[in-house]
Amino acid sequence: MVGIRSFLIAAVIASVSQAALAQHGEFAPKVKLIIDYLKDTGETCISPPIPAERSFKACREGADPVALTVVTDVPVRDDDGRVVDACSARLTATQVPGFAAVKMEVSARECPQKTLKSREFSGIFIGIIVELAEWVQKKAKPI
Repeated sequence: MVGIRSFLIAAVIASVSQAALAQHGEFAPKVKLIIDYLKDTGETCISPPIPAERSFKACREGADPVALTVVTDVPVRDDDGRVVDACSARLTATQVPGFAAVKMEVSARECPQKTLKSREFSGIFIGIIVELAEWVQKKAKPI
């Protein structure tokens, strides 16, 4: 699991200023699972309350290729590491046709450079995608 997180964090960090491809076998299926759930339910956006995750909004966008956009607030910390504010950030994961990969783009124009360099937001987005995929699996196949 540590290897998966490291790869995904690196992919998200690389996408702060440009798009990056996440080709890990675990991440693309999670994004596809969430997109398929949104298609199947006819919902465009969902904001389920997931324990231990901050509030967020996940939306299906586009037709070909389909993208999953996750918007959430990320913490802005002072020099002592205390949270002093929050800024809005967006992750767009677009399925790459013909590949088990997603192209990820992060937009965090409202966030200070220090926040972007901290890399904390990448873990936030990874956590949201992983937890949301688990939530979708439980919703789709209740016990």
